[in-house]
Amino acid sequence: MLEIVLAFSHHMLPGDWNEVHPGLRYESGVFMGAVYHNSEDDVSLAAGFIGRRGNLFAEVGAAPGYDGGTVVPFLRVGVDMDRVRFFVAPAANTDGDIGAVIGVETILMRF
Repeated sequence: MLEIVLAFSHHMLPGDWNEVHPGLRYESGVFMGAVYHNSEDDVSLAAGFIGRRGNLFAEVGAAPGYDGGTVVPFLRVGVDMDRVRFFVAPAANTDGDIGAVIGVETILMRF
């Protein structure tokens, strides 16, 4: 399934972050992929795996486009409520600070 999404996030981490994330997301079985405007105001691709239990989900994978490395790991967990997903993810900056990102992702269109 292909989705056009728009996410809004809040970073509980020092720094100046982009908090609006338009993107495209694809999911097939346990695999997921996405292209989106990331928190560092750049474009990222993401690829990984998704697990579901009822309306709960967990994603794990890798994404380029961040200052922390050529490719950085990601983890996102949340609740999927038809056209809205609430999520939380761990975060770190290049100064070594550790925090979290909370957000909401709206599904604008599904194909």
